[in-house]
Parts: sequence; structure tokens; C-alpha cells
Amino acid sequence: MDDIQDDQNISKDIIVLPVHWRTSEGLNTIYANQMIITHGGGEFYMIFGELIPPLRLGPEDQLPKEIEISPVAKIAVTPENMEKFCTAIQSNIEKYRKKNEPEG
Repeated sequence: MDDIQDDQNISKDIIVLPVHWRTSEGLNTIYANQMIITHGGGEFYMIFGELIPPLRLGPEDQLPKEIEISPVAKIAVTPENMEKFCTAIQSNIEKYRKKNEPEG
């Protein structure tokens, strides 16, 4: 009987609130055409970057020895949220492909 009372007391202490995303208007969009994903310490890290191709003004022998990527954002998520993130990306890719399939 004590176990039942404890469970009932615990459930009285739990509050469930709905969660709603605010609008993203006014939030800056950051362009990224490169990405690195790594993990450590119990989190996944996604580092987004922008690679700007060099402007060629001379012959090929004057090309740079390397091209730099400028990091623009670093996001850390839990493994559970990374799984949700991957599922959401895959779902959106499938929706995009269905919507943009050539008619035939």
C-alpha cells in the first residue's frame, strides 16, 4: 500500500506543459556548404562552415596550396537528440524528393 501512495504522490508532482516553437522571423540565416560531425563526452558536435572558392585571376600554377573553410556555427546535442535529428532529416529529404520528382 505504501508503494501505491508513493507512486500517487510522485504523479502529483509531475507537471506536463505543452511546448510551442516561436516564429523564427528575425533570426539570421547562416549559409553553410560544409559540415563536420564528431562526438565526445556524451555529445555529438556538428560544426558547419562556409567554403568560398578562390577567385582565379592567373594561370593554374598560381592556385593556392589549400582552401580554408570558415566555421559559422557549432552545435552540440545529446545522442538521443542526434537520433531524432537524423530521423527528421531523412523524413524531410524523402518529402523533398517526392515533391520535386520529375513528372513522367
